[in-house]
Amino acid sequence: MEIIENEYKNNVEKQVYLNDLKKIIVSTCEVIEETYFYDEMLNLDVNLYKKQLNLFWQGKESNHNICEIGFTTGHSVMLMLLGRSKLPLNFTIFSNQFKPSIESCLKYLKEKFSYVNFELLERNSIIVIPERLLGIYDIVHVNSSQTEDSIVNDLKNADLLVKVNGIIIVNNTNIKYINNNVNSFILSGKYIQLNVFDTFKYTKSHRIIKKIK
Repeated sequence: MEIIENEYKNNVEKQVYLNDLKKIIVSTCEVIEETYFYDEMLNLDVNLYKKQLNLFWQGKESNHNICEIGFTTGHSVMLMLLGRSKLPLNFTIFSNQFKPSIESCLKYLKEKFSYVNFELLERNSIIVIPERLLGIYDIVHVNSSQTEDSIVNDLKNADLLVKVNGIIIVNNTNIKYINNNVNSFILSGKYIQLNVFDTFKYTKSHRIIKKIK
């Protein structure tokens, strides 16, 4: 994993994208949620570094299809696309918010990652997943609302979206009921825990699970 970490540290595009996205966010004058780099005040948070590495590494491992449930300001999308080969890729985003910051950040990412086929769908539509999307994703990143009802629904649908041997990354597992739901996935026997760049000791953690059947 040292090679991945060095590659991430030395990636010259990362800071360019970060600066540009921050300018977009500031220009909208919106209150934002925490991202994979900043707190709500747009201050860099060093406790998020291992989470950044996980998304960077997993994005490089993905072959064809990535899905994100809950788009905020594009930082997690950027991390999963950063440094990977510029081969055609499908990236589906479910979002129940269509604020100016989301639209502007997604437009920017489409310009910078022109080889990616982005599809933005209303998150409410994930209740009935289009059949064409079932079981096709290498990665499903659950970065959604932190309410208990929404995380139960989003994880249920992530299970339908991800293919066997694909992974689900669940954000905010420092929250007890989110972590408990991930535990139930592992106890089902359908998933195993992956510990790559371990984030458990951090207050803002996420977990990575792999679908094995």
